[in-house]
Amino acid sequence: MPNLFLSTPAAPEVLQQFWMEGQAAYLDNPLPSLFKERLFVYLSRFCAARYCVMRHAGFLLGQGYPAGDRSAAPQSVEEVMTLLRYLPPRPTHLQAALQVLLAASGALTSLPQPGEPVEQALFMACGAIALAPEHNQRARDAVQHVLGRQWSGQLFSLIAYIVKVHFWARLHPDIAVEPDLRAFLESEPELARLLQQPETLEPASAHDGLDTRDTRDTRDAPDTPAPAPADAAGGEALAAPRKRDLQHQRFISLFSHELRNPAAAISAVSDMFQVVGLADDRLRSAGNILHRQIHALTQTLERMVDLSALLFGDVRLAGAPTAVDDVLAAALREMAPRLQEKNCAVELEATESRVFVMADGRRLGQLFESLLQHAVKASPAGRRLQIGIEVQGQSVCIAFRDHGPGFGEQANPLAEPAAGSSKGSMSVALTAAQAIAALHQGSLHAASPGPGQGQTITVTLPLLNQPGGAGQGSQAAAGDDKPQLRVLAIEDNRDFAQLFRHMLEIMGCELDITSDAHSGLKIAHEIMPQLIFCDIGLPGDMDGFAFARALRADPALQHIPLVAVSGYNSPADVQRARDAGFDRLCGKPVKFADISEALSTFAAPGRRQAPPG
Repeated sequence: MPNLFLSTPAAPEVLQQFWMEGQAAYLDNPLPSLFKERLFVYLSRFCAARYCVMRHAGFLLGQGYPAGDRSAAPQSVEEVMTLLRYLPPRPTHLQAALQVLLAASGALTSLPQPGEPVEQALFMACGAIALAPEHNQRARDAVQHVLGRQWSGQLFSLIAYIVKVHFWARLHPDIAVEPDLRAFLESEPELARLLQQPETLEPASAHDGLDTRDTRDTRDAPDTPAPAPADAAGGEALAAPRKRDLQHQRFISLFSHELRNPAAAISAVSDMFQVVGLADDRLRSAGNILHRQIHALTQTLERMVDLSALLFGDVRLAGAPTAVDDVLAAALREMAPRLQEKNCAVELEATESRVFVMADGRRLGQLFESLLQHAVKASPAGRRLQIGIEVQGQSVCIAFRDHGPGFGEQANPLAEPAAGSSKGSMSVALTAAQAIAALHQGSLHAASPGPGQGQTITVTLPLLNQPGGAGQGSQAAAGDDKPQLRVLAIEDNRDFAQLFRHMLEIMGCELDITSDAHSGLKIAHEIMPQLIFCDIGLPGDMDGFAFARALRADPALQHIPLVAVSGYNSPADVQRARDAGFDRLCGKPVKFADISEALSTFAAPGRRQAPPG
């Protein structure tokens, strides 16, 4: 029995209550034992008392039985260390994680495997719920969306129990780690170091906690609150890593600021030389060199500041369904002058159909431009660059191949980007690309046949979970016999209508869009959609409410489910929409979870049925 129970008072009723809660929420919880233990370890990283994370990491390693399951196979030390390095639920990381969960087309049929991006995203959401439950309704919605009501209910019960155990462990800091685990950790010093260092999360005040109810920029929001350390000295130790990060950021900011003034003066002189011209050919050539180099220096300064933000967690992603080929095409257009300058043609091998990811389009474009810069610099003039887009399982891989010097086994540019290299900007570009890929739950990989044979840099990103799998050229998953849903959307905002189209097409719908209510009624008669999304504030003499009343008064159309889309979603607005004839109201900005739930509800025959005959 874990030493945790030895800390209970002598009163039998207290021990019995504690044990009963553990049995119901933990031992008898139907979630898989391995999943429960890994979540227990992840959440325990944020508890100042180290007993829980060490004990449950021991269960994973075979020092005991995970969740009482004697048949559970132990995990390796490497697997547990990877889990201990999962990103914490800071706003920087959490928004991207929730987007991964909300992008799922429906509840998972099985829990994610250890190490999968969905598991990482799910654990981050659970961390936010455990640490700041009053501010994380959106995290709860995302968990419920991806797990369904039954599994999410079991998961919330487990989180509540883990939080109580953490509270108990902090009340009893004298709890000793079991001798078997202590002996094991003596042989694994790196694992012991990770287990003995609590995750540093800055405390937040009562009014500015981690709020994930929307995806707006939260640059000024503090990190998720964590339990306070047991004493002041412990608090200073926990704050040290974050303090170092802030010091590094301030140094980069100050360094950049101090260099900008002389750089601006040199740039002005360079511009003057370009304007007035120079009679001496040597001076004119030197002026051109000066102009190019000061431009390169200014760009390097900008990249350094941006890279500092990427590395130290000051970047917030504005995630949205994003077509990989669109962003790549924009990056190629941006890089066109540089490609022409070096006479580098680009050969693109794309998938037959469009591939979507949940991404910040601007940052994803920056990632592609960074890899293009690296490829162009590495390739000799006149050589062709190759870019390939390939879907592999639940991921999309974008490979950038060049014909440059390549590298041997000991010179991987991603392992040691600046070792022995004079091309500092290339290292900055790759480091930025790595950081952006990580923010999108992706990764970067470099490969080369050997020196002198070129290299391939591949970025791997999780696919947006869509029926049929992106890039497969089908609209329904293999073996999925659900019919494609015919949807009509009435929306007059052009940009939102385009985004709406992307979202519904990703979910496998056959979509028609129009911008006014009168044409909406006409199209509804022509195509007889299975579901209609309708904006409230439509132009002309018929708004969304009038459209709903007209639809319900039409015997041929009154059976069609109707969902309102509006920027007003108070209880009074919802009631007014229902009175007009809407079945549901989705508030703007519309989220994947809202649309997915509406599609799931109305895809099969529901409350409104087609009229007989």
